[in-house]
Amino acid sequence: MSDPREKKLSEVLKQIEPNDTNYDVRYKLVTKALALAVELDYQAGIRWDEAEQWPVFCIYLPHIGEVSWHCPPYTRPFTGYDTKEKYRRVHDYVSKFE
Repeated sequence: MSDPREKKLSEVLKQIEPNDTNYDVRYKLVTKALALAVELDYQAGIRWDEAEQWPVFCIYLPHIGEVSWHCPPYTRPFTGYDTKEKYRRVHDYVSKFE
């Protein structure tokens, strides 16, 4: 029996092509697909396209092959925070919902 997350991944992947030029929708779908692939322990991640200067979200579909999409880079500059500051910010955010 297959993992139900595989079906969910296939449903998300199916939605990407019809939205291929609707970049806002496509990016959200590709991000969901990447997260599902990681949950399934598929080889998946982000690589940098040197030629295009864009991140590429990649998923290796077992017994099928790799699929990938360019996604927008994160453009805010790094502010130099350390790990302690990062988790202080996370805790501040989380505390708003507790």
